Amino acid sequence: MTQDNSFKSKGALAFFWSGINTGGTQLLGLVFSIVLARLLAPEDFGNMAILVFIALVSNIFVDSGLSHSLIRDQQVTKLDYDSVFYFSLVIAAICALAAYCSAGYLAVFFNSPVLKKLIQLGSISPFIYALMAINTTIITKNLDFKLKANLSVTSVLVSGIFGVVLAFNGFGVWSLLAVHLLNPAILMLLLFINVEWKPSFHFSIYSIGHHIRFGLKLSLSNLANILYRKSFVLVVGKSFSAEYAGYFSRADHLKDLPTSVLGKIITRAAYPVLSMIQDDPQYLRKYNIKIIKFTALISIPIMLGLAAIVEPLILFLIGEKWLPSADILFYLCFAGVLFPFDLLNMNILKVHGQMNIYLALELLKTFLVVPVLLIGVSYGMQAMLVSIVIHTIVSFLISARFSGRIINYSYREYINDLKTPFLLSMLMFYIVDKIKGFIEFNSLINLAILIIIGVSTMILLYDLSSNLEYKEVKKHMMRKR
Repeated sequence: MTQDNSFKSKGALAFFWSGINTGGTQLLGLVFSIVLARLLAPEDFGNMAILVFIALVSNIFVDSGLSHSLIRDQQVTKLDYDSVFYFSLVIAAICALAAYCSAGYLAVFFNSPVLKKLIQLGSISPFIYALMAINTTIITKNLDFKLKANLSVTSVLVSGIFGVVLAFNGFGVWSLLAVHLLNPAILMLLLFINVEWKPSFHFSIYSIGHHIRFGLKLSLSNLANILYRKSFVLVVGKSFSAEYAGYFSRADHLKDLPTSVLGKIITRAAYPVLSMIQDDPQYLRKYNIKIIKFTALISIPIMLGLAAIVEPLILFLIGEKWLPSADILFYLCFAGVLFPFDLLNMNILKVHGQMNIYLALELLKTFLVVPVLLIGVSYGMQAMLVSIVIHTIVSFLISARFSGRIINYSYREYINDLKTPFLLSMLMFYIVDKIKGFIEFNSLINLAILIIIGVSTMILLYDLSSNLEYKEVKKHMMRKR
């Protein structure tokens, strides 16, 4: 087997099982969240969204970018793994203590008394994340996404069932907390059982110093990324209400299902795979552009198709009480069109070790969120949503500029590769949106009709176009038959 074929084989398997892992867990999570949304109130999800934000920030500090450094480094030893493990536990203790002590102040700030106990109980989350960080890193480094998929799906299934049972029995927001803690706890236990690595009593400050040079910049970048992506729900919760924070979090969750799933599939699989060829500019350019084209083929139609069916989708999935989420979801879908490509652009900077630029761009994007938030506070929700769309476009253009320099990929080439899927998807959006006004059945039938029309339209338009990636996918599927 040639080097190119071997690399293609590894890459294809990585993307396939990364897709099963992320797609399977997200699909199960969606099913459970739909059931829970029908049983619980919007303010329950609003309060939980604030806790999730705190957990995300804590996990960034716990990881400190060290897992990515371990994945990127091709000369990792057991001492490196052990040292990072104990370092992460210490940081987890600090984060847990900080969350626990600040719970009362946050409850007063958001005018939500239940937040105090919610945050205090949820402060155990950083420890769970720290305990499974190395095992997850080893699986990713070895491209063993099949094992990760099996374990992740199991943990989501068990925790989701438990949460639904609690919700049926009137536990309210505590059922959401149970899912939030039980899911990673089960995954952590399964990882310790199935991954050969176990910590031993060894620690090297030199090892931490070696990896922290790369990891710290990535950690700060990830923190900036979380702040600019997830700070909106905090502003909504503070400036409007916990109920509206719930509407925003549900809309953001539904938007994230396609964009985040696809983004995670791509970056989780692409990062270790592309790290193997980081010193080969020809391969790096070739495969990254190929990833961009196939991502455009799938993600752009999904996001614009989703924007066309927001009302029947909300009504069918989570009910009429959540209908205010539809207007929010519409704008977030347009913002989500470019999100996977922004991730891919930033991924190239990580693979190439350009962490100074990576950090600077994340900080710049975070800084640009400030006027978006101020617009929301001053002029209302719709103005903030329009600003979010503009912010996403600007973020993409900035990251594309710098990643393009690394792989010699110009704006003109990038836009040309996205042009056909975008124009065809906009035509599909127009057709579905117009037909939507002429069908008046129940939400399920309306949704089914619109999805069938949207998918059929995209297949027809791709068949009529000269899109090479679609032809390649179609040829591959025909061969499988």
